[in-house]
Amino acid sequence: MKYQSHINELLEHQAIHLKGVVPADVCQTAISKCSKMLPPGASELATKIISELEVFVFNRDIRDFFSAFYQEDFLVKWPLLDVVSDNALETYLSTTWHCDGPMKGLLKCFLYLNPVSEHGCNTLIIDEVRTRKLQSVNALPLELERRHTDISAFLQTLGLPETPIEFDLCAGDLLIFAPHKLAHRCLPPRAGKMRYTVCFSVFPESAFKCQIS
Repeated sequence: MKYQSHINELLEHQAIHLKGVVPADVCQTAISKCSKMLPPGASELATKIISELEVFVFNRDIRDFFSAFYQEDFLVKWPLLDVVSDNALETYLSTTWHCDGPMKGLLKCFLYLNPVSEHGCNTLIIDEVRTRKLQSVNALPLELERRHTDISAFLQTLGLPETPIEFDLCAGDLLIFAPHKLAHRCLPPRAGKMRYTVCFSVFPESAFKCQIS
């Protein structure tokens, strides 16, 4: 299997970077279509763009990867096409440090349509050990109004390294991580730049059945 070596990496670190999963020209075409997403009909166009990209994201190799990782069938839910502008600190909730709500086996799969080197709007991650310690001192509150864009003071107090994990994500790359286990935030794009991503929620079929039963 093409991504066999990444299974242990994901199990150990709860995050991986898969390079060049979607062709760069396909990503650029999607970005061009995004420029037409004005009401009315924006949601229909977004759904069409996502569907076109999903075929590439969940190709046979990636499907085999998730099936092997979970050791069972998996589901893909709630895809979201995100266009993040340079005013993200005021308009985009994910610019603050947080963990997602717990759902067994949940992974977020982010497809970057344009590279971090172009816009600077990276996804920063804190490893699982530091995340647990941050949670122990209430540095990652659930309430939106209490979240932080800077947690360096908490890390200093805990005697932990302040540097987050970040990947050099290019067009067509996937960032896959466990959002309920790893603290994360989105940096705002540089002035005049925009970030285009599609986010898929992936989880084992059994976990979803438990949630709805």
